[in-house]
Amino acid sequence: KCIRANSIDAVYYAFTVSSVRLLDFLSIRSAGAYVMYHFHQCFTMSLQHQSMNFFFDFAYLLRFVDTVIGLSRVDERFFRLCQTRAYYFPNKCFFEELPRAHAESVSSRMNCLWCARIALQKQPLEIIPIFAKIHAVIPDATLTILGDSTALAAKDTKEQMLRQAQSLGCANAIEWAGFQTDVLPYYKQADLLISTAKWEGFPLTHIEAYAYGLPIVSISLQ
Repeated sequence: KCIRANSIDAVYYAFTVSSVRLLDFLSIRSAGAYVMYHFHQCFTMSLQHQSMNFFFDFAYLLRFVDTVIGLSRVDERFFRLCQTRAYYFPNKCFFEELPRAHAESVSSRMNCLWCARIALQKQPLEIIPIFAKIHAVIPDATLTILGDSTALAAKDTKEQMLRQAQSLGCANAIEWAGFQTDVLPYYKQADLLISTAKWEGFPLTHIEAYAYGLPIVSISLQ
């Protein structure tokens, strides 16, 4: 109804591994709009976390999209086995245009940044205990949590994180910034990016942190 009511010609679909992709694709096309499927991770990552069925399912799904967009030339070649209208759009960070002051100067307070959506993949319940250990050694250390918690499950997770912070004695040192469209001020104020993600298709926050001159502390990514 929304597509028809607003005369939408094309839908940019970026939910990579949704279980309702086929239903969404069919709904969009039945409403007369094109489906532009942005597969925003390397296709090999999905193979690691799923099974060989992924390749067969994916090949079938691509029959119902008009265009598929990948992150690399390898993805583009793989997609073209199933969909001729496959393209490669690189993720670009213009390093020469970004400030790198943190590479030369680090605050004595140790301002830590955690930038991710509050979701199981990002393992948000790991960040508070990690920061508590830093805070115990550097009492002036701070942590900014930059991420969305609007979903019901995310709100429950945030409540657990708040209880963790209270019990570990570091609640007053944590800023809950929520979802932000402009992340530059947060990277500029930070001295360290902490990443707790279990896996990443394309670790954009790592690229951003590097671009802003921030050191990165990450758990072992799959």
